[in-house]
Amino acid sequence: MKRFLNLLCWTLCCGTGVAGVALAAEPAPKVVDFSADVMRPVKIADSSALSLVGHVVFYHNGAVITCDSAIRFNDRMMDCYNNVIINKDSTFIYGDRAEYNGNFNTARVFSPLVKIVDKDATLYTYNFSFNTLDNIGHYTGGGTMLQKENRLESRDGYYYADNRELIGVHDVEMKNPDYQLKSDSVSYNLDSEIARFYTRSYIWNKDDEFLTALKGSYDRKADLYTFTDQSYILTKTREVWADTILYKQNVQDALLVNNVQVADDEQQAVAFGDLIQYWGKERKALLTRDPVVASFQESDSSKRDTLYMRADSMFVFTYNRDSLLRDSLRRDSLAALESAASDEFTPADRGETTAGTASQ
Repeated sequence: MKRFLNLLCWTLCCGTGVAGVALAAEPAPKVVDFSADVMRPVKIADSSALSLVGHVVFYHNGAVITCDSAIRFNDRMMDCYNNVIINKDSTFIYGDRAEYNGNFNTARVFSPLVKIVDKDATLYTYNFSFNTLDNIGHYTGGGTMLQKENRLESRDGYYYADNRELIGVHDVEMKNPDYQLKSDSVSYNLDSEIARFYTRSYIWNKDDEFLTALKGSYDRKADLYTFTDQSYILTKTREVWADTILYKQNVQDALLVNNVQVADDEQQAVAFGDLIQYWGKERKALLTRDPVVASFQESDSSKRDTLYMRADSMFVFTYNRDSLLRDSLRRDSLAALESAASDEFTPADRGETTAGTASQ
């Protein structure tokens, strides 16, 4: 019997210790502090609540919620009415009504059009919830973000206020003067202006180029496209396929890696390889890793002459043949004139002529 009692005491002690650890790991939610001009108890069904009127303010997790009136059901749950503003750091949320649950640190905001402002960016949506502890917002039913010249629209989305990151999901469209993007999942950073996508996405830029990939990003400030899966670019004169493409639009410089194919209609050539560096303004390219180039020219409507080239590495450059021919002829003509003049008026010729005349 004594052994049984000792075992029971040991079990109860261990159980209490485990419970204590669990409670320490998950502390109870904080009470929501509040203030108002007028406070009075009201009866709601079988329970009582507190009615707050005039300059109502709630404080929780560093967030401040203001409104004209509110019903406080208990120390962690309340409904806010009229001119609702939720502020946490640089994020401001505006609505007509809000339900705040301090147990889950979540505010659900309602209005014909909810507005969320963070410095120079504004998000409009219809259904919005915000967690005041982790500073993450979630919208459904459609949302539009405006920042400077950038516009992002999506059916649903998440806003991470700490790093100013907006993730749009389902029917995402981005627009600005430089490009238009369509995708099903886009992450956009408001500070860096870098858009990242994680599903098949399509981009049309200001130079009438079409770009697509399964995964990639666009850095507008650096003017750099980075595509890393099944990448493709179509311009007015060429088509490019590769696993990975790094492309600077303004200068048309590109780095193409793995399973590269380039079809250039202007140069009437196609190239294959696993690594191609292309300099657009200089119209030069370096091909390595088993490159192959085929250059073709149509002699008439029924024949096409094709030249195949293969090497360990190739350096390809482009020039204007007509311009080069004119320059060559100009240089040859000038050289011929200089040579003729030199032959006719050399000091040796003048000496021989003078000597011949004297002997006569």
